[in-house]
Amino acid sequence: MVEASQTVRWMALRAYRRRRWTVTIAAAGLALAIAALLRHDSSALLLSMGAFSLGSLLAVGEMTLLAHRYGGLDPASVHAGEEVEIAVSPPGPAACLAPIGMGAFAAVAFLLAAHASPVANKPTVAVIAFAAICSGAVGFDVVGAALTGRWERATGLGIYRPQCRVHWKCVRAIHVAVAERPAGGATRFRLPALLAAAATLLLLVSVADVQALWLREAPWRADLPTVRAETNASHVDPALGSVASRLAGRTVEVRCWSHSDWSAIHRARGDSAVGFADLHASRISLAPMVCRPLMALEYRGVQPAFGSDAAWWLSFAVVALGHEAGHIALGNNESRAECFGLRSADRTATMLGADATYAMLLQGTYRNLIYPRRDAVYRAGGCPL
Repeated sequence: MVEASQTVRWMALRAYRRRRWTVTIAAAGLALAIAALLRHDSSALLLSMGAFSLGSLLAVGEMTLLAHRYGGLDPASVHAGEEVEIAVSPPGPAACLAPIGMGAFAAVAFLLAAHASPVANKPTVAVIAFAAICSGAVGFDVVGAALTGRWERATGLGIYRPQCRVHWKCVRAIHVAVAERPAGGATRFRLPALLAAAATLLLLVSVADVQALWLREAPWRADLPTVRAETNASHVDPALGSVASRLAGRTVEVRCWSHSDWSAIHRARGDSAVGFADLHASRISLAPMVCRPLMALEYRGVQPAFGSDAAWWLSFAVVALGHEAGHIALGNNESRAECFGLRSADRTATMLGADATYAMLLQGTYRNLIYPRRDAVYRAGGCPL
């Protein structure tokens, strides 16, 4: 038996879900349109499809549990328990706008959390997050409404829930079943299993497509072979990784990229950097112009004569490797990473195979000829010995 309080207003579960998804789908569609205009790709749609599928699976699970509460999926074995009187009213606007509020909260929370982060296109990501949450709610409500209506017609029962969550403490259960009409049939209710299978398939397809799109948009995350040799092909260089790991004090992977792959990375990132560090993955990516002199020193012991362009580039490359290792060790601050790379330049060059005197000259070259010409963001606060 379910005790019903006179102060609690109930609403039909199916009507509530139908009204809610008709409101939420408009917000999700608008967000998807904005995201498509901002990104010019299908990532927002794919993520929303995945969210819709996940919401559908949750709806199947909830309806299955609710049906078992009243006897199971077989309409012939359904029982409603003791009769109760409830006060019913149409679904209120607050309940129908809850998914939109959740999506807006998540989007604003992301923008606040990512304020100091170097994440690109933050407003676009926030819009996509809003669209995905609303799409998940649409999937939950569309499938939930369909399953609820089918089960109600098969059993002759009507499912109701309180208008507001604050009323949940006033009742012993958040759903009641009321006998409203003769049962429509005694055949087993098979729709949940079919919907679950279809939603699972759609979810798997969406995840696979998002993964492929993610790799196209973030080519620096692609799998690379490990090569301990001097090569122009994109690869993971374990020797450079060992040097960076010793500088950073933790295990670091160093990736050297080919000219074509680095051009693709530039297009995806929208910058012209010669290297960058992924702090979460402890991974450094370096341009060919940086890796080439480092590999020559590491594998062939090439130490260009000072005053030559080759020596200038080797000095720059040695500090660049230390700079990115500094990001791994110290965080995103550019001036601190630059000073870390400069101060450790002699040590870096020595670990790569340079003799001590040559390593000191490389450090001096960078300090005297390159560092003064760097952008102000790299020189903020200076870098005393």
